[in-house]
Parts: sequence; structure tokens; C-alpha cells
Amino acid sequence: MYASYLQVHFNPGKKSAAIQLLNDEIIPQVKQAPGFIKGIWVGNDELGHGVVVFEAREQAAQVTQAMQSVSDVYDIVTTGVYEVHGEA
Repeated sequence: MYASYLQVHFNPGKKSAAIQLLNDEIIPQVKQAPGFIKGIWVGNDELGHGVVVFEAREQAAQVTQAMQSVSDVYDIVTTGVYEVHGEA
């Protein structure tokens, strides 16, 4: 299994808009991606983090590469694809 990791910085006053976009558009799209297993999105007032697990590295990489900043809501800080070493 492989995880796609994403960290975003919310633009000032846009945290609520970012969370709405996440729940209304991004999560439904990610759930339809080939090899999707599970995902979790967490954050605070400034930063959001997402970890989405896929069956294969290529699937995780494809979703990671498709992520883009939404300039009026958030900017991507960092992304990566990582091998899953364990889970509980």
C-alpha cells in the first residue's frame, strides 16, 4: 500500500471554504479513484493535511500529481507519495 500526502496552507479567512470544498468535491472524487482504500484529512486554523491510502504506488502518485492549489482558498505547501509501513 502507498499513501498520498498533502499539506495545504489556508488563505486568511478561507478555512471554512476549504473544508467545504474538501467535503463537497475533493473527497467524493478521491473516493472514486482507482485503488482507493481510505483517507483522512486533519488540520488547524492555518494548515490542512491529507493522507490517502491506495493499493499501488502509481495510483497514489496519480492522485498526488492531480492536486492543485485553489488560489483563492488554499495553497499547496508540500506533497509526497510514501510506502505504508504499518497501520492500526
